[in-house]
Amino acid sequence: MDPVSAIGFAASAAQLAGLAKDIVANMWRYYEAVKNAPKDAAKLQQEVGHLSNLLDRFDDKSLESLFTDKAPLDEFLEILKELRDRVAPRETKGSRRLKWPFTQDQNKRLLDRIERYKASFNLALNMKVE
Repeated sequence: MDPVSAIGFAASAAQLAGLAKDIVANMWRYYEAVKNAPKDAAKLQQEVGHLSNLLDRFDDKSLESLFTDKAPLDEFLEILKELRDRVAPRETKGSRRLKWPFTQDQNKRLLDRIERYKASFNLALNMKVE
Protein backbone atom coordinates (compact mmCIF):
# COMPACT_ATOMS: atom_id res chain seq x y z
CA MET A 1 0.00 0.00 0.00
CA ASP A 2 1.43 3.39 -0.94
CA PRO A 3 1.83 6.06 1.81
CA VAL A 4 -0.96 8.31 0.48
CA SER A 5 -3.46 5.43 0.46
CA ALA A 6 -2.37 4.40 3.95
CA ILE A 7 -2.94 7.97 5.25
CA GLY A 8 -6.34 8.10 3.52
CA PHE A 9 -7.30 4.74 4.99
CA ALA A 10 -6.18 5.81 8.48
CA ALA A 11 -8.25 9.00 8.24
CA SER A 12 -11.27 7.00 7.12
CA ALA A 13 -10.76 4.43 9.88
CA ALA A 14 -10.49 7.25 12.44
CA GLN A 15 -13.67 8.83 11.09
CA LEU A 16 -15.48 5.49 11.25
CA ALA A 17 -14.24 4.86 14.77
CA GLY A 18 -15.31 8.37 15.83
CA LEU A 19 -18.74 7.87 14.31
CA ALA A 20 -19.10 4.49 16.00
CA LYS A 21 -18.15 6.07 19.36
CA ASP A 22 -20.73 8.82 18.83
CA ILE A 23 -23.38 6.21 18.13
CA VAL A 24 -22.49 4.23 21.25
CA ALA A 25 -22.61 7.40 23.37
CA ASN A 26 -25.97 8.43 21.88
CA MET A 27 -27.39 4.96 22.40
CA TRP A 28 -26.28 5.06 26.04
CA ARG A 29 -27.94 8.47 26.53
CA TYR A 30 -31.09 7.14 24.85
CA TYR A 31 -31.07 4.06 27.06
CA GLU A 32 -30.65 6.19 30.20
CA ALA A 33 -33.46 8.54 29.13
CA VAL A 34 -35.85 5.68 28.39
CA LYS A 35 -34.87 3.86 31.58
CA ASN A 36 -35.62 7.00 33.59
CA ALA A 37 -38.89 7.81 31.82
CA PRO A 38 -41.06 5.91 34.35
CA LYS A 39 -39.30 7.73 37.20
CA ASP A 40 -39.82 11.08 35.48
CA ALA A 41 -43.48 10.28 34.88
CA ALA A 42 -43.96 9.21 38.50
CA LYS A 43 -42.26 12.36 39.78
CA LEU A 44 -44.49 14.57 37.63
CA GLN A 45 -47.60 12.69 38.76
CA GLN A 46 -46.51 12.96 42.39
CA GLU A 47 -45.87 16.72 42.15
CA VAL A 48 -49.23 17.38 40.48
CA GLY A 49 -50.88 15.33 43.23
CA HIS A 50 -49.13 17.36 45.94
CA LEU A 51 -50.17 20.54 44.19
CA SER A 52 -53.76 19.34 44.02
CA ASN A 53 -53.78 18.65 47.75
CA LEU A 54 -52.32 22.07 48.42
CA LEU A 55 -54.90 23.82 46.26
CA ASP A 56 -57.72 21.97 48.05
CA ARG A 57 -56.84 24.08 51.09
CA PHE A 58 -57.85 27.31 49.32
CA ASP A 59 -61.23 28.65 48.37
CA ASP A 60 -61.58 30.64 45.13
CA LYS A 61 -61.71 34.07 46.73
CA SER A 62 -58.79 33.50 49.07
CA LEU A 63 -56.57 32.26 46.25
CA GLU A 64 -57.37 35.19 43.97
CA SER A 65 -57.00 37.72 46.78
CA LEU A 66 -53.46 36.55 47.51
CA PHE A 67 -52.24 37.50 44.04
CA THR A 68 -52.23 41.14 42.94
CA ASP A 69 -51.95 40.08 39.30
CA LYS A 70 -54.19 37.41 37.76
CA ALA A 71 -51.59 36.51 35.10
CA PRO A 72 -49.76 33.86 37.20
CA LEU A 73 -53.03 32.04 37.88
CA ASP A 74 -53.94 32.16 34.18
CA GLU A 75 -50.51 30.82 33.25
CA PHE A 76 -50.83 28.06 35.83
CA LEU A 77 -54.26 27.17 34.45
CA GLU A 78 -52.71 26.86 30.96
CA ILE A 79 -50.04 24.50 32.31
CA LEU A 80 -52.70 22.30 33.90
CA LYS A 81 -54.77 22.29 30.71
CA GLU A 82 -51.72 21.28 28.67
CA LEU A 83 -50.99 18.46 31.10
CA ARG A 84 -54.60 17.29 31.00
CA ASP A 85 -54.72 17.30 27.21
CA ARG A 86 -51.40 15.49 26.80
CA VAL A 87 -52.37 12.65 29.16
CA ALA A 88 -56.02 12.37 28.15
CA PRO A 89 -57.33 8.82 27.65
CA ARG A 90 -57.49 9.31 23.88
CA GLU A 91 -53.72 9.88 23.94
CA THR A 92 -53.11 6.43 25.41
CA LYS A 93 -54.65 4.44 22.58
CA GLY A 94 -52.79 2.55 19.90
CA SER A 95 -49.08 3.11 19.52
CA ARG A 96 -49.25 6.40 21.46
CA ARG A 97 -49.66 4.42 24.68
CA LEU A 98 -46.07 3.25 24.32
CA LYS A 99 -44.62 6.76 24.42
CA TRP A 100 -44.56 9.18 27.34
CA PRO A 101 -46.14 12.40 26.04
CA PHE A 102 -43.31 14.62 27.27
CA THR A 103 -39.66 14.68 26.36
CA GLN A 104 -37.18 14.50 29.20
CA ASP A 105 -36.55 18.24 28.83
CA GLN A 106 -40.28 19.07 28.79
CA ASN A 107 -40.80 16.90 31.86
CA LYS A 108 -38.01 18.72 33.70
CA ARG A 109 -39.35 22.15 32.72
CA LEU A 110 -42.85 21.17 33.86
CA LEU A 111 -41.49 19.94 37.18
CA ASP A 112 -39.55 23.17 37.65
CA ARG A 113 -42.59 25.31 36.88
CA ILE A 114 -44.84 23.25 39.13
CA GLU A 115 -42.28 23.54 41.94
CA ARG A 116 -42.30 27.34 41.60
CA TYR A 117 -46.10 27.48 41.74
CA LYS A 118 -46.15 25.07 44.64
CA ALA A 119 -43.73 27.31 46.54
CA SER A 120 -45.88 30.36 45.76
CA PHE A 121 -49.06 28.62 46.87
CA ASN A 122 -47.37 27.36 50.06
CA LEU A 123 -46.20 30.88 50.84
CA ALA A 124 -49.66 32.27 50.17
CA LEU A 125 -51.24 29.60 52.36
CA ASN A 126 -48.82 30.40 55.20
CA MET A 127 -49.66 34.09 54.89
CA LYS A 128 -53.37 33.24 54.97
CA VAL A 129 -52.98 31.18 58.15
CA GLU A 130 -51.03 33.90 59.99
